[in-house]
Amino acid sequence: MRRFLSILISVMLISMLVVGIMPNAFTQKKYNEAPELAELVKQGKLPPVEQRLPKEPLVLTPLEEVGQYGGTLHLLHLPQYPSLWRGRMSEPFLIYSTPYLDKILPNVAKAWKITKEGRVFTFFLREGMKWSDGQPFTADNIIFWYEDIIKNDELSPSKPAYLTSRGKLAKVRKLGTYVVEFSFDEPSGIFLDAMCTTLPASPSHYLKQFHPKYTSTDKLKELMKKEGVDNWRSLFYTKASNLLNPECPTIGAFVSVTSMNEPVFISKRNPYYWKVDTAGNQLPYIDKIEDAVIQNPETYLLKTLAGEVDYTAIAFVGGLPSYSVIIENRTKGNYRLIPYIWPPNNLGTILFNYGHKDTVIRSLFNEKRFRIALSIAINRDEINKLLFKGQAIPSQPTFAPGPPYYGDFPLSKNYTQFDTAKANQLLDEIGLTKRDKDGFRLRPDGKELTLTLLVTTGWPFEAVEIAELCRKYWANIGIKVVNKPIAEEQLFGLLEEDNYDMAMRALMLGGCTQPVLTRGELWPASRFWTVSPAWAKYLYSDGKEGTEPPQDVKKLKQLFDQASKEANTRKRNNIIVQALKLNLENIWAIGIVNEPEIAKQYIFKNYIRNVNRPNEPIPAELFSIPPSQFFIKK
Repeated sequence: MRRFLSILISVMLISMLVVGIMPNAFTQKKYNEAPELAELVKQGKLPPVEQRLPKEPLVLTPLEEVGQYGGTLHLLHLPQYPSLWRGRMSEPFLIYSTPYLDKILPNVAKAWKITKEGRVFTFFLREGMKWSDGQPFTADNIIFWYEDIIKNDELSPSKPAYLTSRGKLAKVRKLGTYVVEFSFDEPSGIFLDAMCTTLPASPSHYLKQFHPKYTSTDKLKELMKKEGVDNWRSLFYTKASNLLNPECPTIGAFVSVTSMNEPVFISKRNPYYWKVDTAGNQLPYIDKIEDAVIQNPETYLLKTLAGEVDYTAIAFVGGLPSYSVIIENRTKGNYRLIPYIWPPNNLGTILFNYGHKDTVIRSLFNEKRFRIALSIAINRDEINKLLFKGQAIPSQPTFAPGPPYYGDFPLSKNYTQFDTAKANQLLDEIGLTKRDKDGFRLRPDGKELTLTLLVTTGWPFEAVEIAELCRKYWANIGIKVVNKPIAEEQLFGLLEEDNYDMAMRALMLGGCTQPVLTRGELWPASRFWTVSPAWAKYLYSDGKEGTEPPQDVKKLKQLFDQASKEANTRKRNNIIVQALKLNLENIWAIGIVNEPEIAKQYIFKNYIRNVNRPNEPIPAELFSIPPSQFFIKK
């Protein structure tokens, strides 16, 4: 449950960009609504649309055209990604950032101001905005989130990096019913970016019943027993998510009808949604979303080809090997392909346990020459030809080329040249000269050297095959590795417990927005840094937990702290490039290949419109469009 909740919270904080949202002056007093809502108004079950909308609703300029009401969006998801599409269809964040991080636009907050040289941020909310149950959305919801969730050490044992400065939590205070202020001891360079990916508010009128500050211990125990959880924290977070608990109010475009744990995850439009189009139509256009679990990518692909899925991504229906058959069936399946912009996913990245309990193994992993030897022993060109049709890019984990960070970055090729002789030489240099009767190298203490590589079985689909090829390459230099396939959720648990030798999964170094936020793995931005949880624990506990990292990792953390408070974008980008160089020079994680660009495409039924501007790719996360303006064209 704890790991699941952790994943859920990450989904809730998932990074995003936005295109096609430009606030417009909108003065009309009469709005239009979906026929099903108009009928509820007639029956007296809903107030008129003018009373459900805020005084100043956010106006979206449609990407293609003003849409039509009605219809159901049919989606599928694999078991390991229960909240994937609903997570990507979320858009209720405080503000929005444009795709190239060059402009921030209003969203939940209609306006804001920054004073005291970047230390004080004041947000002005939309007067009359409401939760999906019709209750007011006000500054009180932000204060509850801050005072009773963030400041509560049981609910938030680790405070968000974007909300701290000099190790101290920012102060949050209510200046009016719809005005709230965040103040820091020093300038914050990441707070505004964080508000493009976060809603610092919770439905206090609903959640107080699950919080010990407002509810008796006996009542909480009764509720815990009913929900089958053993602590109030689990109870609270289970109830605090509309994805898990349809009773929990939301300000998103769609409200859950069933839990995402059900075989079919159903959502319906939010009657109190606070956005309209340029013709005064309350969004969203679509009536309902049905998102069913599908057990394997093969069946998922067949249903997509048959036209039973309204949208998905090539990555979830077999990846690059499925590309040809997807192209061939476009007319039959009545769908089109639209490329999307996404930072490089490095497929098959190899991670090391730098907090290994066996000090001999730990010492080997901390030896840069050992990591270099393993890296240059890998024939990436062969992997690319065999598994990716030559379409992938042999590379260490890195950022996308081009602005705002760099152009053609040569360090991304560090230690990717296939050189078995050099790899053997490096291993000899560090003392791994003795071998057993089968030619495998022995540890410096003379014992057998066998390393277990945990390999994710979900995505990327090629991971197990990559791992098997790597096992053979390493055997050629005398390193014995045993591969162990494992579900990604199990893998994260073992990483967190430092209970592994090596692990293989996809790694995104840069993230979808500013890498100073936690989505990317550029640096230890929190206690759980995928590259090395052991080092991150040490850095965030002042050495009381984890394993002491090398000096360059400490410098990486210092760079993160600097970037976190650097308000000047140019200076912050320079800090980010310094951090990238440290990663590529040290290869703390060994990269294999970056995901083929041709595989970065969404599959949309032809009748699903307002997905993108004509002939333009979709920027980063799908929900950046945002999906409240999707419609089914009749």
